[in-house]
Amino acid sequence: MYHNPIESNHNNDNDWVKKNQHILYESLLFCSDINKKNHHKNISEFEIVEEIGHGAYGTVYKVKHIGNNQIYAMKVIPTEEIVKGNLEHQLRREIGIQMSANHPNILKLYSVLVYPNLCILITEYCKSGTLFQLLKKVGVLEERIAAKIFIEILKAVDYLHRFDIIHRDIKLENILLTEDFHVKLGDFGWSVWNDHKKKIVRQSTLCGTLEYLPPEMLKKSRHYNKKVDNWALGILLYEMLVGSAPFNPSNSKLKFSKYIQECEIPLPDYISDRAKNVIKGLLKKEPEERWSLKDVFNSELVKMHEDH
Repeated sequence: MYHNPIESNHNNDNDWVKKNQHILYESLLFCSDINKKNHHKNISEFEIVEEIGHGAYGTVYKVKHIGNNQIYAMKVIPTEEIVKGNLEHQLRREIGIQMSANHPNILKLYSVLVYPNLCILITEYCKSGTLFQLLKKVGVLEERIAAKIFIEILKAVDYLHRFDIIHRDIKLENILLTEDFHVKLGDFGWSVWNDHKKKIVRQSTLCGTLEYLPPEMLKKSRHYNKKVDNWALGILLYEMLVGSAPFNPSNSKLKFSKYIQECEIPLPDYISDRAKNVIKGLLKKEPEERWSLKDVFNSELVKMHEDH
């Protein structure tokens, strides 16, 4: 028996948290873009089927719309956690980008329901889970399947880059799969708009997941551009074909940065030359030398497997 998340969640007694929860509530509630684009008006429209995920800041449920029996995913985030984690700007970015995006390989955000103690995101439901879960189950993917998934991720990233959006957290866990194994790129919390195609400097915060970070994001200056996503695509393709990441992040960040700069990518013999070429092109240490998405689209791997 699942309880309504609103009824089972209570505000923190701390006055500072309470005050900032109220500010966040008012801020999100009167965001015109959200109100105009929402497909749903109230949590009472949904019936919770089961819990399907739990993260650091919220819980994801599989839900059914009572009116039309449509299945959705519902991400429930306590505003207390948003305030404590100073995540308001991150959440606003995620909502803004995902609600504006219109691409078959980007996870659709239908509605944002705001309550004093909760923020609820209603997205499309992906029955086959994440790419991480798939690889955990099967180990590695044959090239034909890996290429199909990779091409759809590539198309989603290309769409974002055309609008000068850098995802900055492309990884197995953020690639969702529909029932027929089509890709839906999700989790835009770390995404950012590129500054008129110039380099970005992010000095204070190391964003993203360590094993997917390119060398330029591990440097002190952290100057980078859209090519950080290209690096992550190379890591993803490698993981799908090999079953593990090419670089081990178990050491300290300093050692890991040095390791990435010095280590050659171990490419097993069973990987085809066409796949090796793409991986090597995307994992160039210098961003200026790293393959563009156009280079990837023109590669033998993509041309061979696209639309097959």
